[in-house]
Amino acid sequence: MICQAACFETVLPSCPDLIVLNVGLEAATAYRWEITTRHNITYNGEATTDAEGLLKIDIADSGLPAGLLNEFAGNCELQLWELQSETEVAAVLFSIGDVDYQCLSLQFKKYSPQLTQADTEAPVYVLSGEG
Repeated sequence: MICQAACFETVLPSCPDLIVLNVGLEAATAYRWEITTRHNITYNGEATTDAEGLLKIDIADSGLPAGLLNEFAGNCELQLWELQSETEVAAVLFSIGDVDYQCLSLQFKKYSPQLTQADTEAPVYVLSGEG
């Protein structure tokens, strides 16, 4: 039985250049992403998954203000919609383990040697780093 929960919480390094989502998405599919800050400011864009179903959000090309995703930003919420046509979208659930999530809650921490997978209570399914 698959459960459904609100947001999957994860930790990423502060000021990432790239966010790579590995959350069970369809390969070669167009998605609209939306990041909402703790101040309810919303930024959005579009990206297409690669052959393995990974969705890459290049921060420099995303329209997000430089340095926004830092350790002082608080949690940001990331949601996805599959682009079904130019005018139609469908909400996407993130499948992580046996649970479907409506969104990802992203927290950013300044990098240190101690920032490891143990900083989250679940395995890190959201990857971040340089392209």
